[in-house]
Amino acid sequence: MHRDRKVSVVIPTHNEVEGLPPVIHALPDLVDEILVVDWRSTDGTVERAVELGAQVIHEDRQGYGQAYLSGVPAASGELVITLDADGTYPAERIPELLDRLDERGLDFLSCCRFPLERPDARPVPKRVGNQMLRHTANLLFGGDLRDLLSGMWVFKREVWAQLAPTSANWNMSQEIKLRAALALGSRFSEAWIPYSPRIGETKLLPFRVGMENLAHLFVLRLELGPGKPRA
Repeated sequence: MHRDRKVSVVIPTHNEVEGLPPVIHALPDLVDEILVVDWRSTDGTVERAVELGAQVIHEDRQGYGQAYLSGVPAASGELVITLDADGTYPAERIPELLDRLDERGLDFLSCCRFPLERPDARPVPKRVGNQMLRHTANLLFGGDLRDLLSGMWVFKREVWAQLAPTSANWNMSQEIKLRAALALGSRFSEAWIPYSPRIGETKLLPFRVGMENLAHLFVLRLELGPGKPRA
């Protein structure tokens, strides 16, 4: 069971001094290691993370995906959970998600935000964009993913090298799920979670990121093929 294994949480940050403390405070006691991967914060995020008991990895290369490319290999836990530092994901649900990972014999569990419990947590344009990307991905890869861009994942660290993601930017979120779904088959699944409004200002430019994500799906399709396991 997961209680016999070390659990690490990896959190990317860039100026998240408002949102990070509630996220860390919500982490359950079973979390053994908190890794905050920070890109050049100037608002006191790093200092606050250290005060709260996190280990800080200073990442000079910009990018959401880059934070995970640096943070996950640095994690010492056999089990890894990813979270955003803005309070949107339910850190308190980690125990039940780990239970599901074990009970279903999974290697990778991606958390699904839809249907939204709180519609105000996700503006309508972003919801439309999420669904467009989801349907495009399912059409291209022949799958049935419900949330392509969720930032909360629960997985066995040993599969990270097998999946070998490469995206340094926002594309990481969709890439890791598609690679996991194709390579792991029945050992990949999704689980619904509640999703909350963001604490602090977003750094994401929705239209630009959406177009980049869409183009990236076609690049991945050429690389991975439809339903072709990578491993």
